[in-house]
Amino acid sequence: MSIAYARNILAALWWAAGLAIFVALFLTDTFNDSFGDHTQTVISWTIPLIVPTLMMIAGVLSATNRDDQFRRAAADKLFFSITTLASAVYLICLALLLMALVLDLRDTPTEQDVQNALARLDSGSMWMGIFQGLAGGTLAYFFTKRETLEDPGNGAPMGPMTN
Repeated sequence: MSIAYARNILAALWWAAGLAIFVALFLTDTFNDSFGDHTQTVISWTIPLIVPTLMMIAGVLSATNRDDQFRRAAADKLFFSITTLASAVYLICLALLLMALVLDLRDTPTEQDVQNALARLDSGSMWMGIFQGLAGGTLAYFFTKRETLEDPGNGAPMGPMTN
């Protein structure tokens, strides 16, 4: 698998999940007014958990997708699997945390209900920081790695490319 293809898969995963989360928040708040006067708090909590990663991915893709060296280079399959798993776990945890918030606020919540739900969201931030570090670290390494691996096509082990 080429590094360009692997990066495109990871980009599709992140952009699809990020878009789905923001659309779900938009629809939930628009049609149910789930967050009341606290919409900005929820969105402000969510943005730094998704948007910086999306911008890093977009920047690296735009800088490297036209470079033949990167497009033909072979991806490290094990590290790609680790990165994909870390990303999926992170995005699923984020979506579940936000879904729990929406479910907490589904039946005409009082201001105290909203405050309690937002407090749970804040406590979830600590755990999301751990998952974000794992996912972000593997993504940053995978997307910014400058040393590429070439598949010689003859069954020989893959190693660092020399320039």
